Order: sequence, then structure tokens, then C-alpha cells
Amino acid sequence: MQTHTFDPNAPCSPVRRIRPWARWLGLAFALLVADTGTAAAAECESPQFNNRSVNRLSFRADASGQPVLQILTGLRLGEQRTAGTNASFDLRVFVNGRLAFVLAQDVVLHSAITCAVTCSGECPSIFGDGACTGCGCDYSNWLTAPTGPLEDGDIVEVWIVPARGGQPEVEKRDDRMRIVFDSAKL
Repeated sequence: MQTHTFDPNAPCSPVRRIRPWARWLGLAFALLVADTGTAAAAECESPQFNNRSVNRLSFRADASGQPVLQILTGLRLGEQRTAGTNASFDLRVFVNGRLAFVLAQDVVLHSAITCAVTCSGECPSIFGDGACTGCGCDYSNWLTAPTGPLEDGDIVEVWIVPARGGQPEVEKRDDRMRIVFDSAKL
């Protein structure tokens, strides 16, 4: 049986052939992957997390031809949430930087989340049945709201925030989204 040894200082070593910038690029990639993994792991290590998100925005026309904003929201709750947990949220809708209106969504769990890491449990119904993924329950819900008259180029931005008395938000990177109104796409 042959034994192979690796000498990183040898002239033909794969390590010596890597350009210095490539080493930094590899290190940056490794840190990015490690950071992403840490965030996911931290979420699962904290079984009582909440994450509300704005996942998609679009417009459609109502029967009179006026624009209606469609908002796809997401809600992810940790596996150890008990009955009575308040995950309520408000959707703040801004048009060209000015608050236009607020949509309040009352979300109170009527039964406990018993979703285990192996997804052998159940997610109670909130906007419908939740999907047990990893160590929590995922819910999505389409909400619609008439915006009133809009002009081409108007910027509509939606923020999702915990409602008064609602559990705090954990992940804030996915709490805002904007869309530019284009009447040709109605």
C-alpha cells in the first residue's frame, strides 16, 4: 500500500499554484457560506422565533379599472410556540414615500405548534394549513388592497412590522419591498 504525503511548499503543489486573489475569494466565499449556515442554525436553536416577510408585490385592475395592490406575506414561527402566541402584524403601504394606509392582520395561535425538526408534528391553521419545514411552520397569505389612483412611475413600498402586542421580529432583511406602478402591466 502506498502512502501519499502532501507538501504545500513543493513547487508543483496545488496550494502554490493558486493565485493570491483566488485564496481571498475562496476565503470570502467560505465566510459567506458559514454566515448563512449560522443564521439558519441560530433560527433552529431558538425554537420561539418569528419571521414575518413581504415576499411578492403585484398589481391587478379591479372591475372599474382602478389598481389593486396584491401582497404575498410570509410568516415563519418556531416549533415551540404555544396557544395564545400573538404573531399579529401591520402592513404599512407607502406611495412615493408617504404613508397611504395600514392593513392590520390579527394572528393569534389557537393551538400550539408541535413541529419537530423531523417534521413529524403539525402546524395549526392560521391563513390555512402551515407547512412544517425544518424546525418551524411556514405560512403564506395573499392580501389585496385598493390603492386609489396611481400614475405610471409611482413607487409603492410595503413594510411588514409587528403589531402592537405582537411578538418581536427576528429577521428584518425581508420586511420591506417596493414596486413601481406601470399601468401597461395591469
